[in-house]
Amino acid sequence: MLPQPDSQAAPLATARTASMMLAAEGVDTSSGNTDGADATQVVVNIQVSSGLLSETGEFGPTVQSAPFAIDVRSVMPASTVTVAESSYQASSPSLGIPPMDLPDIATGMAVTLESQDDQGAWTTLSIDRPGLTPATLSGGAAAAMWSTQAFDPVGKPSSDFIAGAAFGMTLAATGDHVVDTLEPMDLLTSFGYEQADPLPLPFAVTPVYTAPAALPQDDRFAVLMGSIMAPTPSTLRSQVMQALEDAQVAVIVDQNLSVMASFADQIFQAAPSLAELGFDLATSGPQTLTAPQPKRSASTAAVEAPLAPRLLGSSQAYALAAPVPRGIQLAGGAAVGAAGGAARKGSVLLPAPQVVMRWADANVRPTRGGARTLAGAGSAPSAIEAGLSLQPGSVAVFDAGRGAGAPMLELQGGTPVMVHAFDKAGRILSSRLVSPAGSGAEPLPAPLPADTAQVTLVGVEGDQTAPVAGWNRHSTLVQVGRYTLLGSGCTVRPQAGPRPQRGLRDGDAAPIAARGPVEGAAMLNRNRVQTGVGRTAPGWVETVFSHTVGTVAVVLDRSADADAVTVKIAATGSPWTVDYGVAATPAVRIAAGDGTILLYDAAAFASVAASVADDGERHAVLVRGVEGLAGVYGLAGTPAEVEAGWDGLSLPVLGRSVAPRRALGPAAAAKSAGGRRNGGPTVLRFVRSNAA
Repeated sequence: MLPQPDSQAAPLATARTASMMLAAEGVDTSSGNTDGADATQVVVNIQVSSGLLSETGEFGPTVQSAPFAIDVRSVMPASTVTVAESSYQASSPSLGIPPMDLPDIATGMAVTLESQDDQGAWTTLSIDRPGLTPATLSGGAAAAMWSTQAFDPVGKPSSDFIAGAAFGMTLAATGDHVVDTLEPMDLLTSFGYEQADPLPLPFAVTPVYTAPAALPQDDRFAVLMGSIMAPTPSTLRSQVMQALEDAQVAVIVDQNLSVMASFADQIFQAAPSLAELGFDLATSGPQTLTAPQPKRSASTAAVEAPLAPRLLGSSQAYALAAPVPRGIQLAGGAAVGAAGGAARKGSVLLPAPQVVMRWADANVRPTRGGARTLAGAGSAPSAIEAGLSLQPGSVAVFDAGRGAGAPMLELQGGTPVMVHAFDKAGRILSSRLVSPAGSGAEPLPAPLPADTAQVTLVGVEGDQTAPVAGWNRHSTLVQVGRYTLLGSGCTVRPQAGPRPQRGLRDGDAAPIAARGPVEGAAMLNRNRVQTGVGRTAPGWVETVFSHTVGTVAVVLDRSADADAVTVKIAATGSPWTVDYGVAATPAVRIAAGDGTILLYDAAAFASVAASVADDGERHAVLVRGVEGLAGVYGLAGTPAEVEAGWDGLSLPVLGRSVAPRRALGPAAAAKSAGGRRNGGPTVLRFVRSNAA
């Protein structure tokens, strides 16, 4: 399996030479894997399918002027096919790579047609001209390899094909393109004359003629003087005539061109001889070229029956105040002692409350240590119609169903809800905070994107942005999609997503949960990708916050190499598609007792346009290729402010805007509890609008 590409970026395949030229130069085009050696793999092949005259020439294959066809074909389907400086463009349906956990890929093919002049310079040519006809080489792509559906390691591989996948293009020359055609001449104007009266020549008297005026030197006279009468042609003409005379050929060596100069205004160019109508100098007439058709057609997708929305799973998390772990205290004390009293931070892991979570899933039977099954939630959508209460920390996952109308939520209560909408492939379409109507008001409708296939709701404590968001290896994340986990005020996407597995005991055919709580350390341990034969490396981890932050903190274990980490930060309006730039440079580097803290100034990155930020502006962080990643935080304030107050920070749990701390006094605790009582739960109703 090839190594996985970086997040949000995929290189375009460009090539000037074909596989035939690679073979001619002696390049090994074997596609077999070698242990430790890189083998050249031919991905794009250029072949002359029609009009080939010779396979070996000075510059490669030789084709006839017309007609001919050149195929540019790739072994993998191309998401887009473009030609430089031309209007031609083709595209494929949405593509992914299920075995590599990639729900969307960009495998663009960029074709460039170039011409080389006598000086060896290459010039790009456009195919938007008569006589050249581009066509798309399309066919069926194996759905088991290129679909956007999530990979099921225990399922049966699909034998379907994705119809309309573009594998390349054909450039066909259907005929010669004639330019600057000669129009029929007017014979009377060109050859006509008038009979003049006889000249009365008095032969008895010798006429005396006056000297003619000098010929003008403009218009056609200038053409004559600059062409056949120019010094260089005149000298060359005299040499040619002298050579003919030396060869005993009767010629006039010193030619007098005054007669031609006298009739300069009447000089014309005779028309060439024209071939008879229907007569063709070519050996065969023009041929009509058609694009090759795929040998195997894609099967027609079956029409899916309507399906009502249903509840897939839900949870309730309880955050309990807990002291700082003893391991962190010892690490902090050792750090201060080793530094000789210098001020060092205690730990890279911010203290967080202990989380007790119960998860119930409709598609998983109870397992040891797991949660109970939802009663009737997998088959009775009436439970959703009747309503479901969401409190701060609650998580609910819904299937949006199928059929007429668009999915819609109706919210009523006092608890704000973070709504995440996913498409069928598991990509996040939207992620926004919705404040429902009060208990006595009408339910607030919350429309969802048209392609929504799954919805995740998170009850949030208050609509104020928490000063700290993120996750670490001690955090309890909630996996809600094939590629997405929820953290405190953020979504987390590892390169190698957690895969659902089956039980190991005989007869245990029930799948282990594809949704539910996941420890941060387990997510990091599973996030490894293959980099060679028998070699693996940590995959990248992308963290997208639900809001903008002032400082991004990337924390590493003691064993990690802080200089080897690559961090990219970008401001975006999309919770899934992020346009990262160059790698960021840490503004502050802090040595903690159990690792290293890297602080980045997130405010230095440009904001996105208002028209793009449909769900509100937010920051995204991509951490790539580092052993010992311990977590990612998004914090309010500047890096200097975060450095000064690091030891007083705490990490909230999912759905909580403020983490409970032991330092809270009775008054503050009562105020916090009163605020929660006044908010009240949110009751929701999930329906499809305008449904039949």
